[in-house]
Amino acid sequence: MVPSDEAKAYKAQVAHAAALARTQPLAGPVHLVLTVFRPRRTGDLDNTLKVLGDSLNGVAWLDDDQVIRIEASREDDAKAPRVELVATGQRHATPAEAAAHAAARAERARKARETRNRNRLEKKRAAAAPPKKLADVRALATPATYRKEKTR
Repeated sequence: MVPSDEAKAYKAQVAHAAALARTQPLAGPVHLVLTVFRPRRTGDLDNTLKVLGDSLNGVAWLDDDQVIRIEASREDDAKAPRVELVATGQRHATPAEAAAHAAARAERARKARETRNRNRLEKKRAAAAPPKKLADVRALATPATYRKEKTR
């Protein structure tokens, strides 16, 4: 899934706010308690949770798979939309743990990009290839299928 421009901007804003607060990533199981104050009566709480979790990967915790409990609510506040979040964990990650996790995440992303690009290229080549001849199709058919075609 490709995030929208709005989601990308939100993720950058959340990461920036966390960096300004000098947040250290948590290690181990993480519990979240949060309230989303939305500007108007639209938007799903679960969509906000997903984008928020992705935004705080490597910032408030090493990875969102550490989150084992979420207590969330939604309120309306047109004058001051925000998210109030309390994340608790066993301990803060060491700088070495955070760096190793960031490197592993970057490597996974690189491999995913390579696979996606390779699949796109193969799909493009297949679409550009000339259609198969009947003889090619017969070579792929099972002997019983080929006999049926031959007797017609």
